Amino acid sequence: MLDGKLTVPLFHGTSSLFYESILETGLGGRNMVEELGLRKIAPRLLELGEERLQTDPDWPLDRHFLTKIAPDPSTQTPGGNFGFNFRYGGTYVTPSRQTAATYALLNKCGSEALACTQKILDKLLPQVPSLATQEPISRIVALAKTPRQPILVEACDVPVALLRAEQGGSCSPCLEFIEHALADPDIYDMVVQQANFELLAPIPASQLRFYKIVSPQSGYDSLEDLRLDSL
Repeated sequence: MLDGKLTVPLFHGTSSLFYESILETGLGGRNMVEELGLRKIAPRLLELGEERLQTDPDWPLDRHFLTKIAPDPSTQTPGGNFGFNFRYGGTYVTPSRQTAATYALLNKCGSEALACTQKILDKLLPQVPSLATQEPISRIVALAKTPRQPILVEACDVPVALLRAEQGGSCSPCLEFIEHALADPDIYDMVVQQANFELLAPIPASQLRFYKIVSPQSGYDSLEDLRLDSL
């Protein structure tokens, strides 16, 4: 850390769907969960899922993700969180390029909340076609059809004051962990994969670099030969 700023870059994986938006408002400048109405429709999707997707083997995990999006705490999944710790709506960054690239490849639409919502809609729409004409669902369906590609955002000279721990609270323990990890640059990216932060304010585009992820094509493939092209 130098003058209150990180001396290592932080990364964020997303989609080209949000590239122009990040250029205009900075990384973390917009809350897409709110703007796309994902919180608004989550309770309705939970209701329909309980009625129509009970035999789907993925429904318990899908339901869990929906409860994380829904605004009502009473919908939270009983019996634990399936090993996940996150809050939808914020923007998260990581010192691990591999972690950010994997996120972008696994969530081709650039948002885990949006990917989850689209996945459940894909299952419900054949059973309830009228959903496709309802707002904001019709907007989400149209967005799902928009061509996109995974991108990696690199943020430089990030002020520590803009960061808090991924699960909330002070980021100091995470910063100390990163500092220790820098002692071994050969395994640094692997060691810091869980050292993630939530942004408290946007990072302006002047501090950002953008890359198209050329290969691999899937987040389940090895990232040892990660290939990026500058945007």
